[in-house]
Amino acid sequence: MDDARMVLETQQDHVSIVISAITAVETVSMTYGEAYHCQNLKRGPSASENVVLLSVLTACRYRGAVDAGKEIFDSMVAEYHVELGPEHYGCVIGMLGRAGRLEEAEELMLQMASGPSISALQSLLGACQIHGNTSIAERVANTLTKTEPA
Repeated sequence: MDDARMVLETQQDHVSIVISAITAVETVSMTYGEAYHCQNLKRGPSASENVVLLSVLTACRYRGAVDAGKEIFDSMVAEYHVELGPEHYGCVIGMLGRAGRLEEAEELMLQMASGPSISALQSLLGACQIHGNTSIAERVANTLTKTEPA
């Protein structure tokens, strides 16, 4: 990884592709801190920023770094001017749900510009089952039924 970082820091062309690749690898095999370090090295806006930031959010989700992941998510629009998509919301909703922060996950889901995605609804419903929260589960199930009728 040190060699990959050296290449990244010396390359002006194709930086986003290299960053995306390194971040994706670190998401699977390294620590959140290393993935965050790669995310901080990116230079300028690019089409692959969404991939980089989604990889970092995924690293936070699976490492249990909920507060850090939420901070990164909150900074995506303000600092990086990234248009948030259902995949970003879904990842953070899943992260919050795993941590038992169901009310916060539900609130975030309701802020989705295009409405709650099926993936976000299913993720939150699963978290409600794990944590035994029937009141949120009922609301989510009702929304899911309206969105995807049988």
